[in-house]
Amino acid sequence: MKFIISVAFIFSFLFSSAQDVFDKMAQETCACINKNDLPKLTKDEIETKLGLCMIEAASNQKYDIDATDAEAGRKLGEKVGAKMATICPKVFIYLLDDERSPAEATKKIVGTIKKLIEGEFNYLLIKDSSGREVKLIWLRYFKGSEELLENNGKLEGKKVTIAFEEVECYSPQAKSYLVLKEIRELVFD
Repeated sequence: MKFIISVAFIFSFLFSSAQDVFDKMAQETCACINKNDLPKLTKDEIETKLGLCMIEAASNQKYDIDATDAEAGRKLGEKVGAKMATICPKVFIYLLDDERSPAEATKKIVGTIKKLIEGEFNYLLIKDSSGREVKLIWLRYFKGSEELLENNGKLEGKKVTIAFEEVECYSPQAKSYLVLKEIRELVFD
């Protein structure tokens, strides 16, 4: 009988110790994620930052997890997330908001094409209605890029409306992060 009581005591101690680790990880993850301006982030950005915060918290608590084991990562996320729900529930409100999409971060500019700057990445130089020149980067496919390709030689002076998103990219030349305006849609007026 003493053996059973001893074993039960050891298991309850180990279980409570594991719970303490998850509590600490949840607290650290909440503190980390709340350093961000969540209302300004998209759902994907919040999920990414949340994952990084959990990994950092796991590392701080010396919790051993195989980074290549997706299932172990999912289980850890569930355990820590369940604890976080009582500590920082606002994070989950932002994650459950289906309206939060990259479109929220999209801005528009109306102007005239000055020129297409070709290189490793193409840039479009636009002169807006106030006379200011704005440089936008063409990183990936966007609605209207076909017309841009077809009219490559005949772009100068054309009026356009461009939807763009500000993205942060690392520049090895500048050795810092730059905020670039990435074209997401282009409509010739």
